[in-house]
Amino acid sequence: MSKEPIDLEKIKICRNENAEYGEKDYYSKRLNLSVSTWLKLYEQQISVEYRARLRDVSILMAKEFRGDNVYISEHGSFNTKFAASAPYYFFLTSVDNAELTHNQPYSVAFHEIIDYTTGELIDSLHINFMAEMLWLINEYMLAVQVPKMTVLYGSWLDPDMMYEIPFDIEFVNVEMSEFGCHHSKISIFKYTGDKIRIMISSSNIYAEDWQSRTQGLWISPFLPLLPEDANESDGESPTNFKRDFLQYLSMYNQPEVFGWSALIHRADCSAINVFFIASVPGHHDGSSLDTWGHRKLAALLSAHASLPSDAQKWPVIAQSSSVGVFGPDYQSWLSSSIVRTMSKEKDKKIIIFPEFKFIYPSKNNYNQSYDNQIGSSCLMYNEQNYLKQQWLKDYLYQWKSDKIGRTQAMPHLKCYTRISPDESEMAWFFLTSANLSKGAMGKMLRNCTVQTLCNYEAGVLFLPQFILNQNTFPLKEPLSPEAPIFLLPYDLPLTPYEPNDEPYVTIIPADAIEAEPIQTPDTAIDSQNLEKVMDVDENPVPDISEETSNLEEGKNPNEISESEHLTITEVIE
Repeated sequence: MSKEPIDLEKIKICRNENAEYGEKDYYSKRLNLSVSTWLKLYEQQISVEYRARLRDVSILMAKEFRGDNVYISEHGSFNTKFAASAPYYFFLTSVDNAELTHNQPYSVAFHEIIDYTTGELIDSLHINFMAEMLWLINEYMLAVQVPKMTVLYGSWLDPDMMYEIPFDIEFVNVEMSEFGCHHSKISIFKYTGDKIRIMISSSNIYAEDWQSRTQGLWISPFLPLLPEDANESDGESPTNFKRDFLQYLSMYNQPEVFGWSALIHRADCSAINVFFIASVPGHHDGSSLDTWGHRKLAALLSAHASLPSDAQKWPVIAQSSSVGVFGPDYQSWLSSSIVRTMSKEKDKKIIIFPEFKFIYPSKNNYNQSYDNQIGSSCLMYNEQNYLKQQWLKDYLYQWKSDKIGRTQAMPHLKCYTRISPDESEMAWFFLTSANLSKGAMGKMLRNCTVQTLCNYEAGVLFLPQFILNQNTFPLKEPLSPEAPIFLLPYDLPLTPYEPNDEPYVTIIPADAIEAEPIQTPDTAIDSQNLEKVMDVDENPVPDISEETSNLEEGKNPNEISESEHLTITEVIE
C-alpha cells in the first residue's frame, strides 16, 4: 500500500522558514532545504499528473532562485525538436534575455534536453571544465529527473555544496599539469529501457554559459544497449565514432569512468553519423600522430572531403572564444598548421591555401552584450599577446548573429568550416571545445613527426558524405526534405572589423599570474571573479615567452628536447 504523498505546499513552507537567514544564507540554504523536500516528493511519484505538478513546483523554485526572467522551456518540447533536427542533430542554447531564441526549433535549454518526457534517467556522466552544482541540480529538478551523476571537472564553482548535496552525486577533479586544461564538454545520459544518449558541446555546466551565451551542441539519437554477449565490433558507426570515443575515455585513469566505458562498449552506435575528434595531453608520434588534435582533423579531411575545382576560393572560417599565441606572423602557426590542415581534400595535393577568416568579438560587440550587462565575460585574448601579434587584426571579423537573435549573446562555442564563395554551400563543419590555440589544437615538432597537446578537448566533425551522401551541405536552399539547410550560428556574409575596431582583450593582473590554473573545492572562486583573472576555458597567462613547460609527467626527457616544448604562453593560450 502506497503511503500518503507529501503535500506540495510543504515546498512553500520550507521557503518561508528560511526567511530568518541573511540574504546570502537565504539563497544558499533555501535551495538545499527545498531540494530535500523535493526529493521526497519525487520518490513517491504516483501518476503522470503528479509528476507534472512537481515540475510546476520546480519552476517556482527556479524563478525564486534565479530570478523571474529565467527562461523555462515548454514542457515536453524536446522530442519534437530532436526529430526536426535530423539528420544533423545540431542545436544552439536558448538565451534567457533573447525572446526570439525561446521559440526556435533548434534552441534548447539543459533541462529541456533531459525532460522526463524523453525518458526516465538512471544515471549521468558529465566531463567538463567548470561546474556549478546548485544550477545543475536545479536543471534536473526542472526536468523532474533524479540528479544521480558523476562529474569530472577542472573547476568547481560552488565547492561549499560538497557537504550539503542530498543526492548520489560524485565530483571528481581531473588533475592536470601546470599549464594543461581539462576542457572537454561531454555528457552521457543513461535511461531506463537499456538506452543511452551522448551530448558533446561547447558549454560548461553553469548558469551563465547556458543562459547568456551562444553555445553549440550535438546530441546523439538514443543508443540502445547490445546483448551482453555481443561482439566487440558490433554497434559501430560508419564514422568509427564508438572506437574513437572509447579511445578517448581510456585516457582517463579515474575509476569512475571505467563503468561508463563498459556501457559505451555495449552501446549500438550505428545511428551516429558524425566523427569524434579529441585532444589529450602529451607528445604524440608514430601510430598516434593522427589520432588527436588538428592532425586527426587533417586525416579525416584528406580521406573524405571533396570540394569543387575552385576550392582555393572557399575560405577557411574559424570562430572561437579564446585567441592563442600564434607567433610573429601568419605563417608561424596559423597558415603552416591550421589552414594547412583545414585545406585538406581527398586525393588532392594543395598548392595554394584558401583565404583565412577569424570571427572574434570586437570591443564594441562585447560592450553591447548580455555578458557586459552582468559584468562577466567568456572571452579571452590577453592584451600582452594582442600587442605582440597585431598582424592578426587583418583576419578578424565581428560577431554578428542578427538573423537568429544572438548578436548580444557572446559566442562561447568554437566552430570551424569552409564555405563556398557565394555562401550557398559548406564543405564540412567542426564543432568542438577547442579554441584556436596550440595547447588545444596541437603544435608540430621534429619535422612534423611529433604533435604536442596540453588540453583535453572534444568535438564532432560533420561531413556531408556521411550525413547526406552529398559533397556539400546546403546553406541557402534545402536539397530535399532529407537534406535541409545546415544552421550556422553567425550571419553571412561576415562583417569585417571597422577601421577603428579593436578585438576584445583582457588584462591579466600581476597577482593572477602565479595563481594555480586548476581550482579545487578548497580553492575555487566564483565564476565572475574567475573570468576576470583567467581564461574561462584555459589558464592564466604569464608573460614569459622564453620559458618552457614540462608537458607530460613520466615522459623520457631525452625524447623531446626542452627547445621543442611549447613555450608557456603557447601552452596557456
